[in-house]
Amino acid sequence: KILHRSHQPRIPTHVCRLFPNTNRHHQTLPKLWFLIFWTITIGIIYVTYGFFTSFASSIIKNYGYKKVLICGTLAYTLFDASGLIIYKFGNNALVSWLAVIIPAFLCGLAAGCIWVAQSSYIGHLTEVKYRD
Repeated sequence: KILHRSHQPRIPTHVCRLFPNTNRHHQTLPKLWFLIFWTITIGIIYVTYGFFTSFASSIIKNYGYKKVLICGTLAYTLFDASGLIIYKFGNNALVSWLAVIIPAFLCGLAAGCIWVAQSSYIGHLTEVKYRD
């Protein structure tokens, strides 16, 4: 589906000089800008994922498996919803960045906790079954 011009994100004027082929009347973001935008977002997810994986076991001990898994799922949903925010308010570069950077950070935190919680929970279930 092609976005209507009013829904396409726009380049801030100070960034417009980086892309000389951009139409100055509409100033829609070129594909390179989206590539940079999403590359930074995925980088934030993986860096926070790697960082919070080392602290996930203490988070799971404090809150329990179910709460960590439910909150982690909600963080993924928040990251998915950020795409809708960009679609609606994409003309504002600051809103676009904040709408993706904050959920990407939370998604990385959730991913680190979810993966550790899943494996710990399965290990806990097998210990309970074979304990007798």
